Amino acid sequence: MNPSRDLCNRAPVAQKVVSLYQELYAIEQEIAWSDHETRARLRQERAASVFDQITDICRSTQQSVEPASLLGKAIAYFLRHEAGLRTYLTDGRIEIDNNAVERAIRKIALVRKNSQFAGSEMAADVWMLFASLVATCEVNDIDPRRYLFWLCFKASQSKVDNIPFGELLPWHFAEAEARGDRDHLKFMDFVSGHTGPRYRDVKPGRSEDPIDT
Repeated sequence: MNPSRDLCNRAPVAQKVVSLYQELYAIEQEIAWSDHETRARLRQERAASVFDQITDICRSTQQSVEPASLLGKAIAYFLRHEAGLRTYLTDGRIEIDNNAVERAIRKIALVRKNSQFAGSEMAADVWMLFASLVATCEVNDIDPRRYLFWLCFKASQSKVDNIPFGELLPWHFAEAEARGDRDHLKFMDFVSGHTGPRYRDVKPGRSEDPIDT
């Protein structure tokens, strides 16, 4: 059986599923700025039934579709991951897809060939760790440069002060920045070597550079 022809012959099924997915994304767009509890509640009220329709269509269609066809593979993939995909309906912290992650790692993917020359497996692990931290900073609108300076200082003190690893993550640095503690800001300006604009005022890609002292 020709997979492309099979998919065309069963286009109404595919079109129905696509239209249902569009409904799910329309709901997500409406509730995007709601808190986690509200998102979970509205998903249960509005999106769960739509998701169930997709599941029912896939299950009822699977037996009459050639497994090797494009439609058959798509249905098998959905049903194989249904439990995981359904998780977003009950947890408002989870997005409907992983597009945000894909965008975050795009820059890493672009330099994948360069990472092959890290020098050793340990060096590659370190590269991966710092790449993850920088990506987390960017997603949370945190200046990666200032954070890494702060991290290096805090890490050097962690054994003495018994600082838990979790307290060295970017959002804890963001909390310190938001508090505007004078000693913290003075220290950060000293170790980062500038007193110029903060990351939230000068975003990557703009011509303004921090002022060196």
